Amino acid sequence: MTDKPIDRSIEQATEDSAPNKIQAESGADNANSFQAPTLVKILPPEKTKEERDWEAKKEEADAKFERWTKRIAIVTIAIGILQLIVYTYQGYWLRRTVRTMDDTATRQLRAYVDINSGQILHPLDNTKRRLAVEVKNFGQTPAYHFQVEMSWVVREFPLTSDLDKAISAENRSIETLGPGRTSFIFLPIIYNTTVEGEINARRSAIYIRGFITYKDAFGNDRESSFRFTCSGDALATGTLGADQQGNHST
Repeated sequence: MTDKPIDRSIEQATEDSAPNKIQAESGADNANSFQAPTLVKILPPEKTKEERDWEAKKEEADAKFERWTKRIAIVTIAIGILQLIVYTYQGYWLRRTVRTMDDTATRQLRAYVDINSGQILHPLDNTKRRLAVEVKNFGQTPAYHFQVEMSWVVREFPLTSDLDKAISAENRSIETLGPGRTSFIFLPIIYNTTVEGEINARRSAIYIRGFITYKDAFGNDRESSFRFTCSGDALATGTLGADQQGNHST
């Protein structure tokens, strides 16, 4: 009696699981029958002759434009370089012209201080004999810190030794010398009759040395030096002559 219900349950379970088995088998068949999608490349339509001609003309025009652009760029660079050279050249000549104008103005307006005249006063009177030198500003602006240093000595004639080491400064004056103005420097000259005879015989001579220093209106330091001699017949009149050396100015 107990075996029949069990068999009925088995049959019922078998019947219930049959559709699931069929569905699983159907799914397996579908999985085996799946295919990958096919990629299709769509080509553009073939261009017409008019389109090809138009594109060719466009490419040619673009190439021509690019060539002209490069040429214009090269020409522009060349013009820029040429302008730079021209501007540099003009700037050089402008600076040179300005310097020349400044130098010209300086030369025209600066002070020029030098010896205007010189003489031995009372050359035959040992008590009154003295050297007189006139210094003049030949320029158009004042000479500032104007200073004169002057001295004399009797030495052999012609001179055979270094005169500068033999003369020490004996007179010095400092002032401002205006344009066109003069300044006189006086210095006593005393020697005995023996020396006077040597000078008259031209075996000796009186040597006068001087230095002039000043500052011009442009702040530049200037200087002049002079050297005179007196010997022989010139002593009677006190005439001074320029020596071959020791004369210069800046």
